[in-house]
Amino acid sequence: MKLLILGSLKEGGVSQHVASILSSGIKPFIFDLDSTAVYESLGLHRKYIKAIKIFESYFFLPISLLNLHKGVKKFDIKIIHAHVLRFGFLAAIYKVFNPKIKIVYTPHGCRYFEKKSNFLRWLFKQFEIFVFNASSTIIFIRKYEYTKLVKEKVLKPDDIKAKLIYPAFRKDYLIQKKINEGPIKVIGMLGSVYNIKQPLLFCRSAEILLKENQNLNFIWGGDGPDLNMVNNYIREKDLNDKIIFTGSLSGDQLITFWEQVDCLMLTSKSEIFPTVIIEAFISKTLVITTNFDGHDELVEDGYNGLVVNGDNFETEITNCLNQLKNEELRKSLVHNAYNFYKKNLSN
Repeated sequence: MKLLILGSLKEGGVSQHVASILSSGIKPFIFDLDSTAVYESLGLHRKYIKAIKIFESYFFLPISLLNLHKGVKKFDIKIIHAHVLRFGFLAAIYKVFNPKIKIVYTPHGCRYFEKKSNFLRWLFKQFEIFVFNASSTIIFIRKYEYTKLVKEKVLKPDDIKAKLIYPAFRKDYLIQKKINEGPIKVIGMLGSVYNIKQPLLFCRSAEILLKENQNLNFIWGGDGPDLNMVNNYIREKDLNDKIIFTGSLSGDQLITFWEQVDCLMLTSKSEIFPTVIIEAFISKTLVITTNFDGHDELVEDGYNGLVVNGDNFETEITNCLNQLKNEELRKSLVHNAYNFYKKNLSN
């Protein structure tokens, strides 16, 4: 039975989750927003994956529906696995015209509940209910979305269609370095440079830590709409030699990043599923993160990482670094983090 993945391979947590499915050995077809270089970057063969353009905007829904229908017929698709609401909505509307198609749906983030407009929150909630009713199975990759949707009465707590499945990450290319037995020298972050990731908070925290220890260096790997703003801030503070935003990283560049970084400092307000934390666990890198949505399912404070109150990050981060001067604590955190990955996220 042929499976169609309906999701984006652009930057971000959703794309990494979709990429992990594609890299697992499954040979699905994929309808994607960008069907150019992603296949080479994943090391996949084009003959197994066919791409037909699906437009991101709801305004192009008729064209996307037509393209979807052509692909389903051409490749004899029986199951659509849709990721994020816009793709789930597209699949659910298509099912109205093709009732035999089965939909598996994975919600990611559900950030529309954060919208200021009551009308928009209500509207997107109706979209979600429509998608849920059309789906045969709903796969959650963390408890956060499940809990939020039950609370908002989009999903019934006893709905047998809902399944929680943590994604498996087979990232053998990541370096599994030795635990750093010396002091922390390089603090890093990997992710898109935009407001939800709070890159300016990363920079301000770096400033505070540099006042305590001038031997520290900071590196952020990733591109995004706020990159120029952040680089201007770094120049204004005359910290170009201490805080570096590299732009996009891939392949060997990612390996080099994890080889260099002693500690991940995650400042995000929210994460769909923080794969960067998993990569840190795999590469035996210390983790400091906020207590905001999406982190708590992976990081337990004092066990496999350190958790800082996101509202007081700048005032608490110095104490965090002081705790990590303890070699036994560093070894324990990294050991527990790697074991957590092996037990929960590697199969």
